[in-house]
Formats: sequence, structure tokens, C-alpha cells
Amino acid sequence: MAPRSPYIGGPVFDYVLIIFAPLVSLLIGLAIRDTSLTRIDHRLGLPPHLFAVEVISFAHLFLVFLRSHGRGEIFARHPLRFTVAPILLVALLSLSLPALLVALVLLSWWDQYHQCMQNFGLGRIYDAKAGIASDAFRRHDLVLNVCIYLGPLIAGSALIDHLVDFENFALIGMVDLAQLPTRAAKSSFLAHASLATGVLSAAYVAYYLVAMRRRFNRGEPISREKVMLILATSTCSIIAWRDNSFSIGIFITSLYHAVQYFALVWTTEHRRLLGAMRLPDTAMAKSFLLGVFLAVPLGLGLLCESHRAVSIANQTTIALIVSLGLLHFWFDGFVWSVGRRQVA
Repeated sequence: MAPRSPYIGGPVFDYVLIIFAPLVSLLIGLAIRDTSLTRIDHRLGLPPHLFAVEVISFAHLFLVFLRSHGRGEIFARHPLRFTVAPILLVALLSLSLPALLVALVLLSWWDQYHQCMQNFGLGRIYDAKAGIASDAFRRHDLVLNVCIYLGPLIAGSALIDHLVDFENFALIGMVDLAQLPTRAAKSSFLAHASLATGVLSAAYVAYYLVAMRRRFNRGEPISREKVMLILATSTCSIIAWRDNSFSIGIFITSLYHAVQYFALVWTTEHRRLLGAMRLPDTAMAKSFLLGVFLAVPLGLGLLCESHRAVSIANQTTIALIVSLGLLHFWFDGFVWSVGRRQVA
């Protein structure tokens, strides 16, 4: 019997699109940092690098529906969650400005947690492929990924930019809440809390690596791919948020997150899609399917970002955009948890 492959899609596939995707995105971000691509383009309404990564980000949001609505066994378990809930959410955010403002803040921070949990999930997949028990180091992995994602963000210079959505509360007269970013920027407590977060996160990463070394010395299995993913993500997160502008940090982290998600969904769904489209399992058919798999969500992403750029003041447009993001986070987290319970 052939040994189990340690890869999700293959060695080159994994190292380029998943494991080292954070480093590739980091290099791209640093390369364009001081170029015209990061300056406002008045035709687009924002810098070209942000327009491009927003298109890719929108595209990856749509892919979750292949995993939630496209899998009959998952959809059948909770049909109301996948049909009625989206309608109610869009209606609520379209009709209630306070609800929309709260959702904007939630979207910003849930996005960071969602990215953290994707990395956590990828690490668990690599553990399973290395024959490591499903619950081994699970809690340690969860804390580690929170540290390497949120630690550099909170300890870095871009934290205040993650609070700007609070300024929108001035629209409904909640002035104290709207002034939170300004007060936070002047607060010595925030500076001390950011420093403490950075130190504690670094300490936990060191503890985790020592614990992994001890496991290795005891002869317990270790996933090399997971370790490389952790190191690549940690390096990227620290550099992206430490000395770069908010827009560059967002560009780097959003780019590799979306690329990893495209790669993951392709490996888990392409055979099912071949069957659904009644295509043969051949190289030509897979190439055609890959073209469709990329073109459709990217086309939708371009449509969404183009529409957003010209109608951002419209509450219904913002409600649709925010709802798409929140539903992506919710549905994707649910699909991961369902898969862990082995019902999908």
C-alpha cells in the first residue's frame, strides 16, 4: 500500500499556492509599496493595488457557495440557514443604519479571525495527512494562529486603521463611539496594550516551537508542511503589519488568503464539479473546468468592485457587500465544523 501523500494538491501546488503563498504575497506587496500602483487612481476611486485585491477578495467570497449550497448533503441538513438567513440579513442591513454600522465593525474584525481560522484549518489538514491524531495539539494550534495573525496586527502601526469603521457611528449621533479611533491614537494604554500583545504573542510562538521540538525528540510525527506554513505565515504577518501602511498590509494578507482559498476549494471540489458538468476526468476537461472556476468568480468580483466604486454611498449596495462578507465567514466556518464532525 502506497504511503499517504502529505500534500493537499501536490508538492508544487501546495508550496506555491498554500504554504509559501504568504511569502509570495509579501514580496509582491513590498515590490509595489512605493510605486504608482499604491497611489489613488481617480477613475477607480482608490489605488490600483487595492482595486485588484478587492476584486480577488470578492471572487473568493463567492466560492463558499460551492461548499455550502453546492454540497447537497450539507445543504439538506440546514436549508433555512442557507436560504432564509441571507435574505433576512440583507433586509436588516438595508433597512437599519445602526445595524449596518455594527455589521461594518464586525466585518472588519471577523475577517481577521476568519483568516486566522483558515490557517488553523490548513494546519490541521496537514496534521491529518501526517497521521497525527485529530485532537493532538489542537488547542495549541488555535492559540498559535490567533497569535501569529492578530498579535502583529494589534502590536503594529495599522491597529488604528482597523478602528476607523467606528467613525461611522457619528451618522446616528453616537459621537463618543465615533471618536474611539481618535482617542485610541492618543491613549498611552493602547500603546502599552499593543506592546504587551506583541510580547505575549512572541512568547507563545516560542513556547509552541519548543513543544514541537520536544514532540519530535520523542519520536512523535510532525508535519513538515504545517511547520513551514506556520513559519511563512508568521514572517509575513510580522513584516506586513509592522512597518507598512494599512493598505499594503491589507493587500498582502488579503491576497494570500484568497489564493489559498481558491487552491483549497479547487482541490476539494473539482472532481464533484466534473461530475456535475458531466465532464470526463481528463487533462483537457480539467483545464476547461479550471478556466471556468477562475473566470466566473473573478468576473463576479470585478462586477462587485466596479459597482461598489460608483455607488458606495448607497446603503443597499453597502448592505449587500457586507452581507456577502459575513455570510462567507459564517458559511465557511460552518462547512469546516461540519467536515470535522464527518457529516460532509
